[in-house]
Amino acid sequence: MAFGKAFQLAVLCGTVLLCSGVGGQDATPQPASRPAPKGDDEIIVYGSIPELRRQLLRTRDAMFLRFNEINSDDKFDMHCYREAPTGSRIKRERCVSNSWREQDANIGQAVVRWLQGEAGVPPEFYLAQQQIWQHKLGEEWLRLAGEDAEFADTMKRFELAREALERVTPSFLSASHKMTPVGGALPYGATRAHEVTSGRKAWREKLAAHEFTIAARPGDVHELTLTCEHGTETLEYQPNSEWTLPSEYGACRLQVDATPGAKFIVYELE
Repeated sequence: MAFGKAFQLAVLCGTVLLCSGVGGQDATPQPASRPAPKGDDEIIVYGSIPELRRQLLRTRDAMFLRFNEINSDDKFDMHCYREAPTGSRIKRERCVSNSWREQDANIGQAVVRWLQGEAGVPPEFYLAQQQIWQHKLGEEWLRLAGEDAEFADTMKRFELAREALERVTPSFLSASHKMTPVGGALPYGATRAHEVTSGRKAWREKLAAHEFTIAARPGDVHELTLTCEHGTETLEYQPNSEWTLPSEYGACRLQVDATPGAKFIVYELE
């Protein structure tokens, strides 16, 4: 799928979620396999998986920066936030427009008023406004991609960085077992990974790190539950997110509820 269309689908859904945390360097990182040069397209520096992930972050930020400079309304501006959802202290990163974030706040306030029995604008109104602005954002993105050469170039660089990382990231739909980086590197700069085939009961494992991400097919993973020294917390699963646990949570055990037979990987990051 062309990146322009892929991104338009993402912004119409409301957020751009990228695997964007930077894991620690592996002891013996393996260099990425370099493809044949393609003239002007050969603009990505190939290296270890952690470096490719940092490269993806840099190209993403450059792409958003240029878009924010040239778009026609500040409501379209894209920013990435690492924050904890309401009722949680566990942070995840998401990239959203100013308009989406504004309507998120309006929706939250409207829901509170509704729960308290107060009159006011219903949450459905702000939900509709959110979708209207996301549609406008998609149109603005594609218009500027066709009009501004510098912006189009940042998009191309981001796509090349994404492809370079995918090129050295093995499929997660292989055997179910625990992997450790022995003489090599794991995807996303992970210190260890768990390849899982879900059964009738939820998968559980004690985490060795305080940051993790999960690779899974859409719809396969339903809910995450963390049981830590401070207590138990339920997390909403979001694709391509990384969760960071506060150090004071202490030792934690992760439970993943998924569709029976589904395959997913849990990557533990430094």
